[in-house]
Amino acid sequence: LTTLTAPAVISIGEAAFLGSGLQSVSLPLATAIGDSAFLECLSLVEARLPSAATIGRFAFATDGEYYGTPTLTLEFGAAAPAVPHADGVFGEEADAIITVLVPAAAVANYDAAWQNAMSGASGFSGANSVNWTITGQ
Repeated sequence: LTTLTAPAVISIGEAAFLGSGLQSVSLPLATAIGDSAFLECLSLVEARLPSAATIGRFAFATDGEYYGTPTLTLEFGAAAPAVPHADGVFGEEADAIITVLVPAAAVANYDAAWQNAMSGASGFSGANSVNWTITGQ
């Protein structure tokens, strides 16, 4: 399974796709992404989660030191999902290039909601080598 489109799924459980070969995920109604849901999904390059309200610990973590630099595009809706305040979403060894696509009118909302997280002060703690771009579409 490399592509997952699940229009009726509303929650992704803990470690649901741990280490899978997923490349693309589209979960338009999923509001909760569990801890380690996509942990070590080394092929994942795109996740469309427009209804996500929360993102769990290590949800998208990979160890760039061992596996190379992951490049991931995350697409969210107008409301910035809540991120954890400890352990981070991408893990402590993350070397990542992350593009976050949001509605153009929501860019300021994301900047405000994730200000500490993006600086490594909370939800993305330890992921100091994550290269972020928040883009309005």
